[in-house]
Parts: sequence; structure tokens; C-alpha cells
Amino acid sequence: MDNIEDYIKIFKALSNPHRLKIFFDCLDHLKAGEESINLAEAACKCQRTKAEELGIVPSTISHHLKELSNAGLIDMRRDGQRVVSRLNKRGILVLSLFLRKLEN
Repeated sequence: MDNIEDYIKIFKALSNPHRLKIFFDCLDHLKAGEESINLAEAACKCQRTKAEELGIVPSTISHHLKELSNAGLIDMRRDGQRVVSRLNKRGILVLSLFLRKLEN
């Protein structure tokens, strides 16, 4: 798990303030008890509001979701016309292990 490339991907993805906010939104949904989240659908439902909140155009939200997926922080799969997303447990473990190293 001590793969420097994993750390680089994760921190590069989270270094963007928009992606970090979207990632925190994912965490909030999961803390509320949802096992998986249809992030793309949620983004569509609140695109205008979220885009205004983040100061970006609505179409950029899907790009940020793809970057979080490429970094291994979320998994995305197509279910018909929906895209269902969930946190990637391995990516969260890698991030968690990194932060634990800072404690020692």
C-alpha cells in the first residue's frame, strides 16, 4: 500500500478545491447512511445550485467526478442511464494510511 503513485493521484485530485468540495459531499451522503450515491444524478438535480456554489459551469461537475474516479477515491458504474457512484474503499484506505503515518 506504500505506493507513492497512489498518493500522487489522490492528492492531485484533492488539490482542486471543487473536487475536494464534491468529495466532502460524497462523504456527507455516506455518513447519512447511504451505501452508494448516484453522484451524477445528484449533480444533475442540483447542477445550477452546485455550479453557482462552486463558481463553475454545470458540465464541469462530471469532469471532477471522473478525476476523483481516476484517482481511485470513488467508483463509478453505469446502471442503465444512471451512473451510480460510491467511495472506493481501497482509495480511502490508502488516504487513511497516509494520514496515520503523519501521527507517528
